[in-house]
Amino acid sequence: MRAEKTNFTITRMVRLLKVSRSGYYAWLERAPSPAAIRRKVIEQKVAWFHSDSDETYGSPRILPDLRAEARSSCVER
Repeated sequence: MRAEKTNFTITRMVRLLKVSRSGYYAWLERAPSPAAIRRKVIEQKVAWFHSDSDETYGSPRILPDLRAEARSSCVER
């Protein structure tokens, strides 16, 4: 909805999406969930591994890197 605010009114979007206006604004103020935070961290790591490989690595090579990093961080704790 944030991206479409320039094209449509909030009133119209909440009506079309069948959500309450107050619920939308409450959602905007809500802190991110632990899952959302974890997803953001993983996205940043994937972007780092991709850029570190001169943007040649794809998911088949990045996934083992992510797993290896996760294993090493578990050992450090």
